Amino acid sequence: MHNVGKRILAISMGGTIAMESHTATLGSRWNSVLKNSDHLSSASALMERLELDRFREQYDIHLVPVQVANLDSNNVHPVLWSKVVKTIIDECRNEYAQAGAHFRGVIITTGTDTKEFFSSAIAAAFGTSLNMPIVLASAQSVPDLQIGDARTNLARSLAVIGQTEEIGTLVVNGDEILDGSRIAKISESSYKYMVSDFKRGEFLSEGIIVRDGASIKRRDGVPPFEESDVLEEFADNVMAIRAIPGSHPGLLKDCLKALNGLIIISNGPGNLPHIPGAKDDPYSYKPLLEHARTVDLPVLVTTPFLFGSADSSHYEAGALVHDMGCLTNAGFTMGGAVAMFYLGLKHAEMKLAQGTIKAGQKRDIVREFMAHPRFALGKNPRVFYPLHVIYSRQNDVNKDK
Repeated sequence: MHNVGKRILAISMGGTIAMESHTATLGSRWNSVLKNSDHLSSASALMERLELDRFREQYDIHLVPVQVANLDSNNVHPVLWSKVVKTIIDECRNEYAQAGAHFRGVIITTGTDTKEFFSSAIAAAFGTSLNMPIVLASAQSVPDLQIGDARTNLARSLAVIGQTEEIGTLVVNGDEILDGSRIAKISESSYKYMVSDFKRGEFLSEGIIVRDGASIKRRDGVPPFEESDVLEEFADNVMAIRAIPGSHPGLLKDCLKALNGLIIISNGPGNLPHIPGAKDDPYSYKPLLEHARTVDLPVLVTTPFLFGSADSSHYEAGALVHDMGCLTNAGFTMGGAVAMFYLGLKHAEMKLAQGTIKAGQKRDIVREFMAHPRFALGKNPRVFYPLHVIYSRQNDVNKDK
């Protein structure tokens, strides 16, 4: 017999919220370092350490803990994203089979460093059929710091699941509730460490307030998600580089054949170093992108900035991105574009394995996949943009002939 109450699947991934201070040798010095603790590897143990038992009783919450990993978030990669997605599917299926009811929602404890990628990946994997909240809870401080944010963030994350009807992938950031597919980390020390252009709600003295026009509510009589709509696998073996001034991109040409995809983080709206007409320019990205096109390697050019998009069509320096047929993150955050890119690469990889497409069509398949966003945003038109996919001008010329 299951315990009564609001049953929440609690997946532990690690992060600072589950860390303790340990003495370790750093070079020739002894020092205190933070590392993930086996004592805090489950959500139940973390709740106990943070003294949230009274909170759990008051809000009638019962956690079903599952540990997937116990790592610094820098080590949470696409293979583990897939494992989390599969865990949610399996646990939700088992819960319904045994109890005849669905989980109220899912809470995932993880770190802050790669949260924008992780949360976007979960959102993209479950797509628009998601009908429950999946809240990623993190902290800038360890649980033992009494004036830190671990206790508050975990309690508020659980309150979003237990006390509201909001659905989707969500993140608590201080007193804000943010859409998890539209976040970016801006601080390593502040307790308000995330920023978003799509705030779903906030915690005020009178309670949890959901913004008008930003609410995405649970649909009655509908399961948490449609299994047929969930994409469980993300591609691996992708390289990401940033267009730092002075870097020599041509040095990477020999690496491209071993990759499934290439991500280039641009500066500004998506421009890459290249001077038209210049000869033997070691800083130009043109030779690298030409080679990527030759070996049919999908390339995503993304801006790191949240407020804006990688649309450099009105810059001479940005024409290279268009001419080489690169994908961009126009309308999405960097995390959202990367998540869609990983899913699109896996989609193309599966089609190649099935023999439904031929070698040389991979870039086109990824481009087609990314043209159909899988994020369920609210009614805010300022952020509800389909991914703008850039075709090469040469392709447009060929079509006109």
